[in-house]
Amino acid sequence: MRLRYALTVVGLFVTLAGNCRAQERFESGCLKGFTKSPTEHIIDEPDKPFTVRTAKGIVLDPSGAEMDGVIVELRNEKGQIRGTKTNRRGALKLGGVPEGTYKLKVTMNGFQSLVGDIVVSKKAKDADLAKIVMKVGL
Repeated sequence: MRLRYALTVVGLFVTLAGNCRAQERFESGCLKGFTKSPTEHIIDEPDKPFTVRTAKGIVLDPSGAEMDGVIVELRNEKGQIRGTKTNRRGALKLGGVPEGTYKLKVTMNGFQSLVGDIVVSKKAKDADLAKIVMKVGL
C-alpha cells in the first residue's frame, strides 16, 4: 500500500515538473526551434517584411505602451536561432546580425505571437526600427 502511494506521488511530481518547463519550442514545421508560449493560439503575420540596418526595434501593446520581457527571436536560413527579450522600454536589439533575411518571431503570454521576415540591410535608413504592435490574444 505504501509503495503504491509513493509511486503515485512520484508520478504526480514528474507530471508537474514536465508541465513547468520554462520554454517549450516548436519541434517541426515552419516554426521549428522557435519558443512556444503556453497561451499561444493565434499567430499574426505582418503584410510585408521589416527592413532595418541593424536588428533593433520596439514592441508595443495595442494602446502604444512599451512592453517589457517580450521574447524576440531571429532564425537564419541554417535554422540557427538567436534571441533576446525587450527591456522595460520595449526596446529590442540583437547585435552582430549580418545582412540577410531572417524569420522573426515575437512572443508574449497573453498576446498573439507575430511571425514574419526581417531584412537586415546596409541600404536601410539608420533610423529605421522594427515597430511591432502586439495584439491581445484570445
